[in-house]
Amino acid sequence: MNPFREPTLILAELRAASKEQFGALVQEFGFSLLSHEQVPADAFGALLAYLQSPELIARSDGWMLVQLLPTNWHMLSAEQQVAIRPVLVEIFSRFRDSTAPMVISEILGELYCDEEALRQLAHLATHAPMPARALTPHGLKALAQTTQDAGLKQRAILRLQALATDPVREVREEAALALARF
Repeated sequence: MNPFREPTLILAELRAASKEQFGALVQEFGFSLLSHEQVPADAFGALLAYLQSPELIARSDGWMLVQLLPTNWHMLSAEQQVAIRPVLVEIFSRFRDSTAPMVISEILGELYCDEEALRQLAHLATHAPMPARALTPHGLKALAQTTQDAGLKQRAILRLQALATDPVREVREEAALALARF
C-alpha cells in the first residue's frame, strides 16, 4: 500500500493552504512524487496551472513550490521539462520575494544549460523588472559552470561582464559576485 497521498490532491490543498500549512504541504507533495517513477501527467498539469496562478504568485512563501523543482527534476519527463520552461520564464519576475526568481534563474542555467537558456537569461537580464532582474547573474554563472561547451561558457561570461556595467547597482553587484568565480 502506498503511504503517500496522490500529488494532485495535495496540489489542490495547496491552493487554499494557510501560511502555516503551506510548507508542510509542499514537502508532502515532494514526498508523494517519490511513489511514482515520474511526475504523473495530471499532477504535472495541476502544477503548471498552479505555478501560473495569481494565488501562488501573491504568496510570500510561493517560492517553496518553485524550489521543489530542481530537487525533483529527474522525475520530470523530457516533454514535461520542455513544457515547464516557458512557464518558468513567464513567472520569473512575478513573485513577491527574491527566492523564486533566483531558483528559476539557476534552473535555466544549470538544468537546461543550453543556448536557449542563455538567450532567456540575457533577455530577463535586460527586460525583467527589478528586483528579479538582479538575480539573472545566478543563472548565467550556473550555466557557465555547468556547460561542457566552451563557446557557450564564454558567451555566458561575456554576458556577466556586460551586466557588471549595468546602470542598476544591484545588477552590477550580483554580476561581480558571479564573475568572481571565474
